[in-house]
Amino acid sequence: MRCIVNVTIERLDASGGTNIGAGVARANQHFASTSNDSRANVAILLTDGQGEGGRAQARTATDRNITIHTIGFGGADGNKLSDIASITGGSYHYVSDAAELPNVFSRVAEEVEP
Repeated sequence: MRCIVNVTIERLDASGGTNIGAGVARANQHFASTSNDSRANVAILLTDGQGEGGRAQARTATDRNITIHTIGFGGADGNKLSDIASITGGSYHYVSDAAELPNVFSRVAEEVEP
């Protein structure tokens, strides 16, 4: 399997709140309705990590064989994001600048490849 990321992110904004639990729940719903056993179920959560929820939904993701890799920026709650990644068998990365994202996405892609 080959993963290629071709996205340009010009700016990260670390203001406001994030409902991490709702985002992870939405990913869980997406995989439940569109995936099958022949595909890897992998999500990337990019957030400042200063939001509600996430850990309980990560346990649901684990039950559904979904791996979540987390990327924090700004004032990221590294403990929460690390927990979410760890619960699901993913990895946690911190970026201080959007220019670092392509390298992080490449590392995640390498972890996903068999």
